[in-house]
Amino acid sequence: MKKIAALTILLMVPLFLMAQNTAIDKLFDKYGGQDGFTTVYISQELFKFISDMESEEIELDKPLENITGVKILVQEEEDAVPGLNFYEELKSDMNFSEYKELVVVKEKDQDVWILAKETNGKMSELLIVVGGEDNVLVSIEGSFTFEELSELSKIEGLDHLDLLDHNHDCDDDDEDDDDEDEDI
Repeated sequence: MKKIAALTILLMVPLFLMAQNTAIDKLFDKYGGQDGFTTVYISQELFKFISDMESEEIELDKPLENITGVKILVQEEEDAVPGLNFYEELKSDMNFSEYKELVVVKEKDQDVWILAKETNGKMSELLIVVGGEDNVLVSIEGSFTFEELSELSKIEGLDHLDLLDHNHDCDDDDEDDDDEDEDI
């Protein structure tokens, strides 16, 4: 009887290991390294390095050490997999009820979802899924607030993330172009 129990446990271990491979990981595994796709992985070590770096160009108010990783998957060439839609692929394997919808944009040939998973009052994952004509998947994992994540906007090239800052002033101080030539 003990041998049967031990054998059963041994047979169950691979199932548990496979179950831990999330739908997001499966998508990265499926398309990562394929022709027509670009995959980027940013480790926690880089965020620690940036957080520890003392530079006049980058003054980060809050540590980024709580970001454990960033994964980005982009379909560069539409003909690599015609008709591909990252959201549709994720939908069959992923439990979206674990996420809060922050932004949903639906257009004719393009859908965008920005989702957040919360654990103990902080985000444990921010997920950006673009599916349709363009396909992009961004997963930011860790334990962070919007404010901590918006600190990334101080790094050149990531300045669009300032929209995550709740204190961000939405009013642009753009003046109307009254100096335009009025030749009629």
